[in-house]
Amino acid sequence: MYELKAFAHIGPFVDNARGVVAPVGELSPESFTYTREKEYYTSGAAAGQTLVVFSSKRDGVVEKTDDVLAGKILAVSKWTYDTAAAGGFTSNTESFRSKFILQFGNLYSIYSTGLMVRNGNNVFVPGVIEFRDKANDDLRYRLWFSDESFKQQFDEYQIVCVSPIDDLDVFFQGATAVDNALKARTPDMTDELRQAAKEGFPETFIRNEPFEWHDPQNIVPRKTVYWPMIIYGIAGWNIDAIKEALRDHILANSTHTKEEWAEIFPEIFTATEFICVPLWGFPSVPNKALATGLLSSITNVKKGMEQLVRLTRGEGYTEEWMAEHGEMVSTTHRCGNMMVIGGPKNRDGIVELYQRYPDYISVRSTEVDAGRMSPETRRFVVALEEMMMVAEDMKPDSSIPVKFSRMVRDGVLFLVSTVDKFQFLVVSQYSYNDASVGQASAAGEPQLP
Repeated sequence: MYELKAFAHIGPFVDNARGVVAPVGELSPESFTYTREKEYYTSGAAAGQTLVVFSSKRDGVVEKTDDVLAGKILAVSKWTYDTAAAGGFTSNTESFRSKFILQFGNLYSIYSTGLMVRNGNNVFVPGVIEFRDKANDDLRYRLWFSDESFKQQFDEYQIVCVSPIDDLDVFFQGATAVDNALKARTPDMTDELRQAAKEGFPETFIRNEPFEWHDPQNIVPRKTVYWPMIIYGIAGWNIDAIKEALRDHILANSTHTKEEWAEIFPEIFTATEFICVPLWGFPSVPNKALATGLLSSITNVKKGMEQLVRLTRGEGYTEEWMAEHGEMVSTTHRCGNMMVIGGPKNRDGIVELYQRYPDYISVRSTEVDAGRMSPETRRFVVALEEMMMVAEDMKPDSSIPVKFSRMVRDGVLFLVSTVDKFQFLVVSQYSYNDASVGQASAAGEPQLP
């Protein structure tokens, strides 16, 4: 499969006022940092247009953009500009979709259209469009016109890590050796190393991420170690992405194994996770033309456990483990319930959600009673509300907010998010409704309206 992700820079739309970025057709300085290297394409047939390619990959491997393809994408950008400038689109996305199909329907199939963005009195352009080659569905293109849409939706990133000490294996030598190694690295030295690691590419973020080091020679002492890193792309501002980059960096610069590192930096190498299985298949009030349906707040425990067993994936999640530690939790999202199970390898023995959030109540974060929960629990409530909404509509190739990530474990599609260093995997409705995932549940289970 080939995927191209690019931004349409449209000269006539650019706002040259200082500190101002046009709503359409202009990239902000921050967005330019989302990849270290980009490709730029212009065409005499599309005067004033520049295609800024942020990602061109075939089967996940970077590939130079084909010049002919770039010309074709520029033709789409030019047509969009010409039609928008003539007032051809409205605030309704259908006004774009219908005209796109008339113009390019023999070449491309339109997969999705972002919200329309106003650029002037009667000028509307979609924030982003996704389309595919009509003859080959494996040729896929995502083209942004709005910087605001691009900043929130571009889902690729690069993280460059810098070691906090010269020799990472010193972390296995005890507190004195670690203290000396950390003191030997001055702030100026760290800045120089980080600057060298940038290789001249401006960054989106610079972080010093703290993780606790556990002394292998003494079970009690712990020390906070800050890991310098350079992040390109807002999607990298994500603790899961950061930990993955750190794991790769540490293992590539050490003689010790992943299992050995997990003993001294458990937060980096061992996920403390909860798998959440929303019970999408238990409806209460069916969908209406102008109102979303509700899920049932009453669930048969046996049928709930069947779904937990069917959709839970991961090492150590035996039926015995789930029978002992599985929980049924009410949610504010469409008034439904979800099954939750903690990981068998969770740190500090926190394997049940009640241990983590004993003051959790099923009220929206905006309600008065939400103030009766601790700040930590309220953060979880806010995150859960959004996770449920995203997991309900998420597909394997759909766009999701960059604060979340997508994971497939043994055929089950999860939405993944981290809240206060605890990782939550929410089963998508897509996988819940897939009869080929696991075994079919008991006959007679209600179906989605």
